[in-house]
Amino acid sequence: MYRAGFAFLALVLAIPGLRADEPKALTRIAFGSCADQDKPLPIFDTIVAAKPELLLLIGDNIYADLDKTRKVTPELIEEN
Repeated sequence: MYRAGFAFLALVLAIPGLRADEPKALTRIAFGSCADQDKPLPIFDTIVAAKPELLLLIGDNIYADLDKTRKVTPELIEEN
């Protein structure tokens, strides 16, 4: 579950153009969760229009890799 987040962080830190000698404080941070990639997500148009400097998708993102043919239960989540 955390591997994707660590991989993204490593990628960001490895790209010299994204690092600054003097870090800039972020002033526009967007938060979200529970985005179902199998359904329309018009909220992302609103997020893009707000031009956030950082988007944090937190919360129920663990469901993305679950078998969609089975009902999501605590037991199914534990299996993964």
